[in-house]
Amino acid sequence: NGNLKSNMSLSRIVFTEVTRDAILNALNNQRRGIDINLVQAQQSRRLLDRIVGYGISPLLWKKITFGLSAGRVQSVALKILVEREIERRNFTPNEYWSFEADFTFVSPSKPVDIKISYINKPNSNESEDRQSLDLNEDEVETEMKQTETFTLKSLHGKNPEIKSKEEAAMICSDLVKRSFLIKLIAKKIVKKNPQPPFKTSTFQQNAVNKLSISSKKAMQIAQRLYEKGHITYIRTDSVHMSLQAVEEARAVIKSFFGEEYLPASINHYENKSPNSQESHECIRPVSFEKTSKDLGLSLEETKVYDLIYKQAIASQMSQQVIQVSTIDVSDADNVYVFRSNHSVVLFPGYNKVFETQDQDFSDSRNRNELYDLPEGSKVYLKSVESIQHFTSPPSRYSEASLIKRLEELGVGRPSTYSTILGVIQQRTYVEKLGKYFVPTVMGETVIKLLDKYFENIVDYYFTAKVEYNLDQIAEGKLKWDDYIRDFYNDFDKKLKYADETIKRGEFTELGLAPESIKCPNCRSGMLIKLGRFGKFYSCSRFPECSGIIAFETEQSDKKIKGIDLKDIEPPPRTEDGRDYNLKKGQYGYFWAHPDYPKMKDVKPINFNRAFIMRNFKEIPTTGDGREFTLRLGRFGYFWAHPEYPKIRQIIKIPKDEIS
Repeated sequence: NGNLKSNMSLSRIVFTEVTRDAILNALNNQRRGIDINLVQAQQSRRLLDRIVGYGISPLLWKKITFGLSAGRVQSVALKILVEREIERRNFTPNEYWSFEADFTFVSPSKPVDIKISYINKPNSNESEDRQSLDLNEDEVETEMKQTETFTLKSLHGKNPEIKSKEEAAMICSDLVKRSFLIKLIAKKIVKKNPQPPFKTSTFQQNAVNKLSISSKKAMQIAQRLYEKGHITYIRTDSVHMSLQAVEEARAVIKSFFGEEYLPASINHYENKSPNSQESHECIRPVSFEKTSKDLGLSLEETKVYDLIYKQAIASQMSQQVIQVSTIDVSDADNVYVFRSNHSVVLFPGYNKVFETQDQDFSDSRNRNELYDLPEGSKVYLKSVESIQHFTSPPSRYSEASLIKRLEELGVGRPSTYSTILGVIQQRTYVEKLGKYFVPTVMGETVIKLLDKYFENIVDYYFTAKVEYNLDQIAEGKLKWDDYIRDFYNDFDKKLKYADETIKRGEFTELGLAPESIKCPNCRSGMLIKLGRFGKFYSCSRFPECSGIIAFETEQSDKKIKGIDLKDIEPPPRTEDGRDYNLKKGQYGYFWAHPDYPKMKDVKPINFNRAFIMRNFKEIPTTGDGREFTLRLGRFGYFWAHPEYPKIRQIIKIPKDEIS
């Protein structure tokens, strides 16, 4: 402000809590020097990122296509997604069968109902293998209160491994001939501890899962809350909460929930993540006495603030108490053992914070009468059902699960994760299928190159070791210049070797085109190549001949991103009779000229009238009586003016208006 004298010496203060005591303590313990180790660690991080990014990115432009990029953490995140996709692609499903049986202590007067059900076989006819159990409504209502469903847990003392319909049918036939009794009733009290307050990574995961927003959006909203002084710093690896904040939280818990929700001692938490930097507090409200209603927040700010507030307050509450009961039923020979588990919440504890207003834990105290019988009591098989399953491939990563995996591996810093996830989408390395990431051909190709020529850069544990070494520099235990020099010399050798070794087309030629596809210029055969806009057909005589054809999008699937192809009008055609291809752009799917992107001619998808009349209440009209057209955009269906986008008039369609 101009009031400081030029010869006035300046001091630095350090505080890691936004509390009065912490700031006063920092003012009373000023330091004049700069911690050069911290400066060198940050400098080393920037140099490493630039060495990798500025080195590999131009190589990708040269060997694959312009506009690509690589990064020390970005490439590892992409590799995780690619490896999972390859694992799914190579997965072979295996058939197996499970058994569910209903037991009652009241002897049934009707024959046992044997059911054969087929999961993943929608065209199967269950009625062929199912006997009907004819009960009137009064009998069903009475017996339901005395019946419990059990799952087969043991067959001849081992885990049941039934792999065919024939085996399942034999077991069902055998079960109805046997008598059963209660083998075991076990009850135990389980106490569940609250989770720690949020750090950056867990906040991002919960925002994605519970609020259905991206990690980037969550961080932007949290940043606004921080700038307004409502929450603490949002870029932190720490789950520690200041003593002053803990005492305030405990006072609020006692006042709002009651003494029984307050643990006898303070709940302490430790961060177990590798390479964590715990210089800051956890993410928490600045004041626990202020709820979102007291702060005048927007709707999206309210949701994020409540998420942070509830997690922080719950972290200092008492345990949840649950009674878990297990009952085993077996036949007299102990060949079959069926099990049922039953949980009763005796005390909600910290979960009281997350209850909705209409939740009532007293309902969960109603127990089945079977749990009150003594061991050895006779029970009766009321029905048995065998169910066919197939093992599933490992699921793809969502934003939340990818963030969790990166943190588990110790790769990068949580504060950068949302940016990294944004970059791999912007570079078209991945696409979103629902909430899950799916690598594109381009993404897989980039990882293929990096795996072959820069294996250490995309190695999980090497990247985590880099973070460890940077921490060693920050602590003064490792010389930054020696470390950077060694890293650069090794990296530079790999970079030069890759530049000299990678042949033209090694990563961009994906195979031969079908024989029926000929070059439009010279009628020679064609190759499938990878370019900036994805796959395309290129003349096999390139560069002598430059003929290309746009790669036809797979249109044989019945549904694409929720669109059933029978519900849309057929593709338009060119003057020479070729169909336009279905393409996906930033705002959804569209019809593209067969020579796109060379021929930049695109047309929107039009839904047929049968689909519109079946799913929507009415079609709005313009002032001159023309009907609006139905469109599907990033945010769902909407009505567009018949001359859209020339006339940018649209009508949003609420979800409840879609049948």
